[in-house]
Amino acid sequence: MKIEYLGLAVSFFCFLIGIKFPDWDFKWKLRHRSIVTHSPLFSIILVSFYYTRLEERLFSYVIASFSFGIMIHMIFDLFPHGWGSGALLKIPVARISCSPKNSQYFFLFTIIFNFFFVLLFLEKREEYFIYSIFGFLYMLTRIPYEKKIWRPLGIYLMLTILGTLNFVDIALK
Repeated sequence: MKIEYLGLAVSFFCFLIGIKFPDWDFKWKLRHRSIVTHSPLFSIILVSFYYTRLEERLFSYVIASFSFGIMIHMIFDLFPHGWGSGALLKIPVARISCSPKNSQYFFLFTIIFNFFFVLLFLEKREEYFIYSIFGFLYMLTRIPYEKKIWRPLGIYLMLTILGTLNFVDIALK
């Protein structure tokens, strides 16, 4: 098993940033669950920076782990305690809150989009396995705080299993 340990160290740090990033809407004085931070926007910016300026292997870990963190954050946001005002996606320019259904659809879109970036930028199945285990353990640590686990964990496990299909061809070679 050949793993780039520097890449995993960078991954751990960027994962923690990605997990917290959607709630930076508070720091930026935006309404909670702003479309600015609760979307794949910053992952897309990182990807475009990668393809236009960098194309460095270490930066691919930044993209994968940041996107992975946002994905897990959004999985939990998909299951709020209730779909009241604080749980809805906000669009700051228009100063509107989306409906519960539109918020759910957008959060699902964000989860899938970021998951795609994880698969796109991780090259080795061993790294994916480590990410998967780490994400599972992180989700378990959130049980006392989130007071919900079965539906978020179910979605996470489903995505993890689907993601392994991305590495099947590599494993057969």
